[in-house]
Amino acid sequence: MAFVVPGARRPTGAELQAFLLERLAKYKLPRDFVFVEALPRTAYGKVVKGELRERWLAAQGMEPQRHRDHRGRSSDGCRSRRADAFGSRGWGSPCSCSTAGS
Repeated sequence: MAFVVPGARRPTGAELQAFLLERLAKYKLPRDFVFVEALPRTAYGKVVKGELRERWLAAQGMEPQRHRDHRGRSSDGCRSRRADAFGSRGWGSPCSCSTAGS
């Protein structure tokens, strides 16, 4: 997955694949390209990757998983370490277990 901010001319996915194939190893090529008007940035100019993930998940009809602290608890106190569709990276549906708030 690659987020692309096109210039005056918007290239197709096939054109981007051909361009990148000349410059990157085949295993590093993105499978999908998402075109956006601008990348979300912080006040310091860093790209807000979490917002890009949320946009992509919303477009796929999925809900982002709640943030987990260093002890494995989500912001609502859930202790579940359940892996979701993307592994345990914090993306996907939020946990609905009974340990929330304990």
